[in-house]
Amino acid sequence: MTLALYVHVCLVISLGNCATNSGQYYFFPSSLTGYGFATDGVPLRQHHLFRIASVSKVITAIAILQLCEEGKLALTSKVFGKKGDLK
Repeated sequence: MTLALYVHVCLVISLGNCATNSGQYYFFPSSLTGYGFATDGVPLRQHHLFRIASVSKVITAIAILQLCEEGKLALTSKVFGKKGDLK
């Protein structure tokens, strides 16, 4: 399935590819497909900016699982409330 077809079939607003290797960042402008904004109909271009919020969830999840592997945290640990780490 091409990226353009995925965007159309899955009702994704926009999609693009990038990668990192040994600290180098690679961006693939030819992979951009979809729209910069859901309502304006303007095709996605390199100058469009996106929030990082969705990516930060994955980074947070990885950090939590690493802490669990190191025995510093458990998935059942309380975060808020009585005896929680944060108040």
